[in-house]
Amino acid sequence: MSSNIIASIQPAKERLVNLLLEINSIELKSPEPDATIEQQEILYTMRNRTLEDKLRRIQLCIKTLQSINDDWLKYTRTITSTKKKEEEEKAFEVITMGETGIYQILQQGNEAIITLIMHKEDVEQKLIQLSKEKRKDVEVSNLPSTPNVHLPQLSLPTFNGDPRQWRQFWSSFNAAVHSQPIPEIQKLNYLYSCLNGNVLEVVLGYDIAPENYEIVRRLLREKYGDPSAATTILYKELRSIKRDEKEWVKMVEHIEKVIRQLEALGENMEHSSIEHWIEDKLPEWILDKVFEQKELDVTWSVSKLRNFLLKRVNRSERVKNCQKPNNQADSKLTTTKFVQKQRYSPVETSALSTIQSPQKVSQPTIKRRRPCVFCTRDHWDSECGVYSTVKARTNRLKILKKCLTCLKDSHTGEGCKVKKRCFYCKGSHNSALCDKKWLPSPTNTAYSGKKEQEIKEHSKTKECSTSTLTTRTSATTETLLLCREIKIFDPLQPQRQQNALALFDIGSQLSFITKKLSHQLRLFESDQQVMKIVPFGTENPNQCLTTFAQLNVRTPENEILPLNVNVVEILTKELQVVEVPTESQLQELTNYWEKPDILIGADYFFKFINLQNLKELYSGHMLVQSKVGPMIVGSGDIDKLCKDRIYPKEVTCAVNANLNSELEKFWKLEMIGIQEPPTADDEDQALTYYKRTILKENGRYEVRWPWKNSIQKLSDNYGLCIGRLKSLVTRLRNRSMLPAYHMTIMEQLNSGIIEEVSPNDEVGVIHYLPHHEVLILSKNTTKLRIVYDASAHQKEFKSLNDVLYRGPVMLPDLVGVLLRFRMIKIVITADVEKAFLQIGLQPEDRNSTRFLWLKEIEKEVNEENIKCYRFKRVPFGVISSPFLLAATLIHHLEDQTDTTAWEIKNRYVDNITLSADSTEDVLYKYEEIKGIFAEALMNVREFLSND
Repeated sequence: MSSNIIASIQPAKERLVNLLLEINSIELKSPEPDATIEQQEILYTMRNRTLEDKLRRIQLCIKTLQSINDDWLKYTRTITSTKKKEEEEKAFEVITMGETGIYQILQQGNEAIITLIMHKEDVEQKLIQLSKEKRKDVEVSNLPSTPNVHLPQLSLPTFNGDPRQWRQFWSSFNAAVHSQPIPEIQKLNYLYSCLNGNVLEVVLGYDIAPENYEIVRRLLREKYGDPSAATTILYKELRSIKRDEKEWVKMVEHIEKVIRQLEALGENMEHSSIEHWIEDKLPEWILDKVFEQKELDVTWSVSKLRNFLLKRVNRSERVKNCQKPNNQADSKLTTTKFVQKQRYSPVETSALSTIQSPQKVSQPTIKRRRPCVFCTRDHWDSECGVYSTVKARTNRLKILKKCLTCLKDSHTGEGCKVKKRCFYCKGSHNSALCDKKWLPSPTNTAYSGKKEQEIKEHSKTKECSTSTLTTRTSATTETLLLCREIKIFDPLQPQRQQNALALFDIGSQLSFITKKLSHQLRLFESDQQVMKIVPFGTENPNQCLTTFAQLNVRTPENEILPLNVNVVEILTKELQVVEVPTESQLQELTNYWEKPDILIGADYFFKFINLQNLKELYSGHMLVQSKVGPMIVGSGDIDKLCKDRIYPKEVTCAVNANLNSELEKFWKLEMIGIQEPPTADDEDQALTYYKRTILKENGRYEVRWPWKNSIQKLSDNYGLCIGRLKSLVTRLRNRSMLPAYHMTIMEQLNSGIIEEVSPNDEVGVIHYLPHHEVLILSKNTTKLRIVYDASAHQKEFKSLNDVLYRGPVMLPDLVGVLLRFRMIKIVITADVEKAFLQIGLQPEDRNSTRFLWLKEIEKEVNEENIKCYRFKRVPFGVISSPFLLAATLIHHLEDQTDTTAWEIKNRYVDNITLSADSTEDVLYKYEEIKGIFAEALMNVREFLSND
């Protein structure tokens, strides 16, 4: 009987394995950007059929394997012979256990079902959207025909490389040029004329030839037409929208604009995280109305929230329009008086001024200026900001095949008879192509102007200048910089606020913040980019990696000033600051030395500093007023200001730079092989942080997660966990495992491994972990194990494992463990019971391990039947857990003095192997092991010995 059951397993298993391979190879690419609605509909319909087919087949295979497993279980119950039963179990265990066993394959199959269902739901949602768009097109086509109207000619669109603008650009260009029956060479010329900035440099290597049109078009589409690139930028734009109490209407319209663009790209916006983003940006009085509506509507969603906000916007506009008629009447009256007065006023022409009669008013002839030859906009050629450099303008003229001297297209530069004189340097070239125009003036070496800065914003490499620090002129005369302690906070999480020392430096073009302060506030940072900083006294810029962040400054008058800052490692050394409590208290002040954490440059300097009401003090320093309070700056006698001076810990003085570098080089050579490298890798950082934060509370060790700097990119995963929980409950019900799963969670709750938490608790990082079951029938202790998926994340966000350091591998060499095991005469083996769950997690990090479960397992998954838990111990499945377990065991054993503790270090994870010389020694070490681990509230079990 058993042989028939075992024989039937192999074909079913092979079918399931092959089906899993087919599922993994399913193409799920997005359609081409220029595909029509019909083409997209065909693609998604075929994809939906494929997913439906695979889903039904894999469900059938899993059902077959489970049925075979049930038949074998029924058969084993009928066996009365113990020996026969053990033989049958061993035979079946060969097939069911291991990486290729049917239980592992069944688990993969269940996960594949979840994936297929998710993809199928996305495809069905896309088909509904396409159906709506198609219905709109049909309604437009059914409108009654109208006579042809000669509309004014529209200019061709331009494209500067922003992926968000690609669909708009290509739709317009496709209608105006691409779909027209004109030669390919003409289409290519039109396409080149629409490109500017960095995009033009991408295609400059291709000759203007008919065969290159399709190549260039495909190149641009592949580089800028990827919907995922535009989606990423739009999500960043949505997150970066700031709360604005006054201009809340514009803010809501901005949010709606971004969300509609994301929906147009096929993104599903019905996520709880999107709802939270929107709510975080709303003023309190609107948020109060939103919560009131949510209490009345059980089926609240993102779309209902958007509709509610748009209604509020429309109502606000109607209220404003109620007062417009009187204003418009006043405006008409004023306009009429102005026109009547203007009829008798002189009108300037090209020759003279005349007085027009009241009976007949003739319009003056105005000669319009020729548009810019480079970008066709209304400004002088030499003032073009789109093509701002001589190189870019020269390349543009070559593409347009225009003369480099007179800028006309009837001839080339060699045959030009026009003698041009440059307006700027009087040279024999066109003024728009003058190199000397961009040379900096002797009095302004900081920067070349605002326009150049706007153009360089599109470049990944930025250049800026820094400021100098202080010099000492005499024994008590010292120079103070503009420094003051200010209050800052995270715009996305206003409760995260901190006081920091700010340096106001007009000599720096940009504003900066230290990485340390940014991480303390958990500011949202952009991707890294290279910045070039040019210090004084040299022309060679220093390169450093930086990220971009946003923060708010709160003034004493409660005014909020937003700042865009660059995140760097360090700003400068300690600076002397004289603290000024009030403008009236200017005697017996206190000074201190501190490193500034914020540098506010010229981009925001004058939003804070008022240089009009300067006041000279008796010490020679100047008192400057600002929005954050008074500051003392300049050179003067510091002893007249401060009663008890505080001196710096170290003094920086001027030395011979060449001699200093030679000495530094000498000592570096002397220290080769002795000095440790100055930089520490990720593993060292994780270990150092572990040693600094580990503590012992009530006999149990508690640790913290070793967070990376990218912690602000962690998603909360709430919506994802809801979906995974629904699939999990359905799967457990079908396999009759729901009560056992619930019992495991309740056991963990009663044991103090987990605890219930309120969703309103916002201490630390908020993150939800999805979970699933794993069956290990070979285990004598825990056959059902719950595994938490710390690698799960929402799109465009990072998972918990992504923002944690793995930590160093602290396991002994497995070969050495096995060799020592073979040399032992009497061996003792044991296992630490649920080792990971014996180590506590400190309260600051517990909210990052939340998970969802049912209040009543008989009911369905919904908001009313969901309870939120979190771990008090280190959960299995997190990337840092093995390191924290190994480090804690080593830390505990190092505090022990007996030889047994030293011998326990020869363990592998939570498996202990010891040697003994006799039976008495075995019993002695048994007691020693139990006592050592009991001190850390850990239990050692499953003792085995060959004695």
